Amino acid sequence: MNCDILSTLYVKSNGEILCNDDFGERISLGSCLSNDAAISISGWAASESKLSYISVSVGDNYLGDLSFVIRRPDVVADHAVFNEVLCGFDTLLPSDQIAIEPGQLLRFDFFHNKTKLASFRLAIPITMVPTKTPDRIFEDNSIACLIQIDRIVIHGDESTSIHDTLNNDRYKNIRAALQDGKTPWPNVCEHCSFFRPDEPYSNDLFKDRIIQKIQFESSLACALKCPQCSNLVQIKTRSGARHFSPESMSDLLQDLKKNEYQIRSIEYCGQGEPLNNPRFPELLATARRIFPSTLQRVITNGNHDYSKTMGTEYVEETVVAIDGAYQESYEKYRVKGDISKAFKFMSDAIEFQKPKGGLVVWKYVLFETNDSDEELLEAQRLGDQLGVSRLWFVHSHTSNRSKRYTYEDPHTIPIISSRVKIDSHPSYFRHAVTIAPAKAPDRIFGDSSIFCLMHIDMIVIHANGSISISGWAASESSLSHISLSVDDNYIGDLSFVIRRPDVVALHAAFNEVLCGFDSLLPFNQTAIESGKPLRFDLFDNKTKVASFGLAIEDNTF
Repeated sequence: MNCDILSTLYVKSNGEILCNDDFGERISLGSCLSNDAAISISGWAASESKLSYISVSVGDNYLGDLSFVIRRPDVVADHAVFNEVLCGFDTLLPSDQIAIEPGQLLRFDFFHNKTKLASFRLAIPITMVPTKTPDRIFEDNSIACLIQIDRIVIHGDESTSIHDTLNNDRYKNIRAALQDGKTPWPNVCEHCSFFRPDEPYSNDLFKDRIIQKIQFESSLACALKCPQCSNLVQIKTRSGARHFSPESMSDLLQDLKKNEYQIRSIEYCGQGEPLNNPRFPELLATARRIFPSTLQRVITNGNHDYSKTMGTEYVEETVVAIDGAYQESYEKYRVKGDISKAFKFMSDAIEFQKPKGGLVVWKYVLFETNDSDEELLEAQRLGDQLGVSRLWFVHSHTSNRSKRYTYEDPHTIPIISSRVKIDSHPSYFRHAVTIAPAKAPDRIFGDSSIFCLMHIDMIVIHANGSISISGWAASESSLSHISLSVDDNYIGDLSFVIRRPDVVALHAAFNEVLCGFDSLLPFNQTAIESGKPLRFDLFDNKTKVASFGLAIEDNTF
């Protein structure tokens, strides 16, 4: 059992480090902000009457609100009088202005909209896990209410080192549970897109000090009103800063560098629009200064002036989310969005970033309102005309997802452009198996006078039977494509569609920058399994230049 959270850091605009970025950010693992006093409270509350939120106070000092964001079917199963499963909370409340110590009384006021239904009181325990339930001190006796506090953590006195945070009790719980074949947070992990129940335990960013990705929510603010986005709730309920500051980023990255962590990529994304941070170019510059070789990726809705929001900073990957080729269909999901403005942003990104080696990706999420063949083909024509690096057609997981083109049958989408990649929402990866080979493929055929190299970055075996493969291949001789076989059974071809200037920079013998591939191959009866050899045949048109072999390690599955 495995989880991507052990190779990823998800940092919110208020400095919280989250365990789960799906379904509304449920579990807090700590904070990366220095000298930030706060209290974490997790548990559940239920009532015969509908509850909107819980207000928390220390004495007469208001701390903040607890929102119901965790499904707790165990509560409903144990208490027949309640029927609301979404009754759990796990919230970090800032307490900068209030001294909080064990023994002080916490007050929990239950509200339905603005009507108070009940109040409970609990003394803050010395240990993190209370030994008793809160006492009810105000009530309408005709309404049954209960509250259970699972855990209280006072932040502020402990070390703020990120290295210490990555080894705190919550991270230890995740590691211990996964290694024991158990879910760290029952009834939460099962709904999380990071959870990998079918993979063996392997990731440990504390031990290996390798972070595959830090995802910074640079801003919680957003001008669009996309109906399936949790921003609409979080902007009302989340406490703390709305923009992540360059100073906070510098503190975090310097701490990681001091503790000798490697960071593979930094991604600017979250429940808001990254470019709404007025200091966004400073974030890019700060990351480049401290980790100069780390890939930076920006994911944006593109409803901005490029030069004003991105400045002159180089970004390896700019992903622009434009769900449609026409304004009429685009605005049905991207409410208040302007497709012409988004296309202008993407065009400017191409003009500025591509000559420097940056990728500009058009991300097109498939909904019922934008999945006509006419519109999908028009998007491909526009993508070719603009010169995007890739056009991603992405399968959604929401109720308004496309029913014509689904994750279960991804290769039915009409494709006329080599720029197209078919992708899926991360929740579909829950039962996928991800393989990052520990070694490069071995050369098994070819003219030894022709220098060739190949590297596989990642193989993903999806639950629908399809296979994603990414990496690069280069040769002194020209290459047109790669043919993949398993046990001598042909699987499909890998096309060179990604610029990899890093390869040319590292290997002086090569001069072809367009040597990267990232392909989704259709279901094949020949499965990739432990011990089965993968064969990659490198071709120049119909001439085989070289072959490479790779065996999947026995502990992968």
